[in-house]
Amino acid sequence: MRGRGSVGKKTLLHFAFAAGLLVTAAGANSVTIREDKKLLVDGVPFFPIGLYYAEEEIADETGAGLAELRAMGFNTLFFHGGIAQKPALDRIAAAGLRVQ
Repeated sequence: MRGRGSVGKKTLLHFAFAAGLLVTAAGANSVTIREDKKLLVDGVPFFPIGLYYAEEEIADETGAGLAELRAMGFNTLFFHGGIAQKPALDRIAAAGLRVQ
């Protein structure tokens, strides 16, 4: 990482998701919305803080880039590779990140 808010030459787009299907490589989670509009994942409140364009970090087989994103406070990634790319999903889950 070159600096906070940038990955290589790519600018991280910070935003929060209102709701969606959030899954880990380990399998589907129970996702519900309480009456007070709080998102619950497996019964625990979850506020997704995610980003697009993390292809370099996802492709890194060491998982170091994903761990760094998690350490920066992100907990969710948009993943465009599809579930057929299980090794990438496993790296994402091992870093403690979720996928939308």
